[in-house]
Amino acid sequence: MPTSYDTLLPSNSLPPYTASRHGAYSNAAGTVVDDPAGFVRLRWHAGERTMVNLRATFEQVLRMLVRQGTGKVLIDRRLLHAMSEEEQQWITTQWLPRAMAEGGYRYAAWLPSRNVMTRLAAQQVVARVASRGPVYRLCETEAEAIAWLSSQP
Repeated sequence: MPTSYDTLLPSNSLPPYTASRHGAYSNAAGTVVDDPAGFVRLRWHAGERTMVNLRATFEQVLRMLVRQGTGKVLIDRRLLHAMSEEEQQWITTQWLPRAMAEGGYRYAAWLPSRNVMTRLAAQQVVARVASRGPVYRLCETEAEAIAWLSSQP
């Protein structure tokens, strides 16, 4: 059953964004870069975000996963505020299955949020998808995240 959000943003429609170069995307929610080291880099921005911007950001991650073909994502959540139940639900039930099937999403290195409540919410999402989702690794530094992603097949 479509949610009110699904009617706001059909899957073939994305809101305006800033493309700084080939393989880069940015909006109010986050920035996505096709990293030459062989993974997609997602950096969440601080502040409020809309469901439209969140969904558009994830759709760009999926597009880059498809284009790149490695199935690897570095997710920088250090500035991220907790995601709502609606956002978590869309990610786990709509986006994640598509990312795995269409984009070969297999590995995610996370730089955790500085906010304790946001960390807990993220752990709940990972626990919810652990048996059927990508392999997640919590990393304390960007260098650790890159090294771990680079060591994955």
